[in-house]
Amino acid sequence: MSAEDPTAGGKGTSGNRDHDVVLEREAELLRAEVAHLRARLAAAEAESARPAAQRGGPEQAGRRAREDLLWLLRRLESSPARPLLRRRAGYRRLLRTYLPTDGA
Repeated sequence: MSAEDPTAGGKGTSGNRDHDVVLEREAELLRAEVAHLRARLAAAEAESARPAAQRGGPEQAGRRAREDLLWLLRRLESSPARPLLRRRAGYRRLLRTYLPTDGA
C-alpha cells in the first residue's frame, strides 16, 4: 500500500464516490449559473447596442433589478446557508417582501 494511493486505506472507494457526487452537483450548479449569466450578458450587450431612444429606461432597469433579486433570493433559499441567512432580520424582510408564501 502506497501513501499516495487514496483508496489504499480502510475506507475503500465509498468516500470517493460520495465526494464525486458532491463535486458533480456543484459542477452542474455552476454550469447553470454560468449559462444564466452568459444569457444576461448577451441581453445586456444587445440592449447597449440599441439607440438610447429605443431602450426601456429606468422602469426596465428596475424590472431587471427585481428579477435579479428574485433569482438571487430563490438561489439562497435553496442553498445550505438558508438557516443562517434566515437569522438575519433584513433577509427575512426581503423574503416577506419579494417571496411571499401562501401559508404565511
